[in-house]
Amino acid sequence: QGKMQAHYTPDNIHILRPVADHFMRNGLEVTVRRTRHQGTNQLPTLVGNLFEYLRQKGVTFQAGATMADLIMDEERCQGIELKQGEHIHAENTIVAVGRKGATTLIPKLMEKYAIEAVSRDILVGGRAVFPKHITNEIAKQIYEFIFKYTTNEGRTFRNFCPCHRGGAVAVENYQGYFCVNGAADSTYEAFAANSALMLGVREQDVGNTYIYGDKLAKKTNQYGNNRPIVQRIKDIIKRRPTTSLEDIDIRLLEALPFEYTLGDIRQAYDDFVFEDYRESLLAIDKP
Repeated sequence: QGKMQAHYTPDNIHILRPVADHFMRNGLEVTVRRTRHQGTNQLPTLVGNLFEYLRQKGVTFQAGATMADLIMDEERCQGIELKQGEHIHAENTIVAVGRKGATTLIPKLMEKYAIEAVSRDILVGGRAVFPKHITNEIAKQIYEFIFKYTTNEGRTFRNFCPCHRGGAVAVENYQGYFCVNGAADSTYEAFAANSALMLGVREQDVGNTYIYGDKLAKKTNQYGNNRPIVQRIKDIIKRRPTTSLEDIDIRLLEALPFEYTLGDIRQAYDDFVFEDYRESLLAIDKP
């Protein structure tokens, strides 16, 4: 329906057996799945095609509308109320308000209507930037190569949303703080690759993980002076702050097209997060 043109990878899953075996020998669990990468530059067209397909199926859209509240009849939801004052009634309602809405609207609705929630694990970390020749050959065979590592304390470290064939880091603004994400055009002309590297933080570690994540994001932004914190991996390993990037290949720095603050993530993250993160980086670097 989105008229995607990219082909699926891997074409031959057996080609990846030696790579998967290498990871597993070093204690990493590998997930191999067929995916296709369209490219960040192609997303507007892709989304436009999906919208048009849904319109033809009878779905209506209201651009610029902002949800304000639920319409409740006793304990049953009857629809939603928009900030523009309009009421939309429905037999079934799905409140899918995205990441920004999850940090603002959802907590308000839960408190107002006493909606119970289960605290889930959250992923804490950032994005690693590196020369794409490190991962490019594997990424040509399978674009989304996912691995997991279990730390000595039983927490899960994993990568996701990889841009292993080249890309840049992007900044996304939310209510009260920002986060980083990855972007990779279909041309794959960038010198640098990047990938999210995240540690799973559990309720047993911090209590309510939503409250913890919200406070952590704000603390990180405050330490970074409202800019992303950049720290070299070798400085994480040596438990020291990053004070300079003068010897870094300028083509790597082009993958960070925004203002950032050099520093030490230990100033924002708890010790157990930092130490598990460090342990995991050493594990995935084994020859």
